[in-house]
Amino acid sequence: MTLSRVDIGGATVELPADWADISDDGDDLMSLAKQDGVGALQFSIAEYVDGVDPNIDHDGLLGLLRAFAEGKRYGEPHGIARLAGAVRGVSGDFTLPKHRLRVWYLSDGRNVALVTYVVLAEHRAAAEEELREASSIAHSLLFY
Repeated sequence: MTLSRVDIGGATVELPADWADISDDGDDLMSLAKQDGVGALQFSIAEYVDGVDPNIDHDGLLGLLRAFAEGKRYGEPHGIARLAGAVRGVSGDFTLPKHRLRVWYLSDGRNVALVTYVVLAEHRAAAEEELREASSIAHSLLFY
């Protein structure tokens, strides 16, 4: 699979050749989708500007994930996983009546990315391979 590193505004990700930017003009979210795919991968980046170094860790990211779920009234995320490395992260899944959703919070200790992959419920089975690719894209995120 051919990968290229692409700018998503405040960070970069490795994007397979069959994925493309589907963002709306003027939208603050970067939206990616696989050609002939069934879901969408969206990125929202919060960049550290100045002040006290926030030193964001896994516990802080897990708190953000749970606050996201509470704010949306999605209930407790399941399948919570941690990502270690230069960019640390947490992810969790939500099975909703009309959608399947995976949410990642990723950070280099200063900057934070909220990444979501969403697919309609009727495409859940078809989306398994696409979700693996979306996870690889999310995990490739590097802040600049």
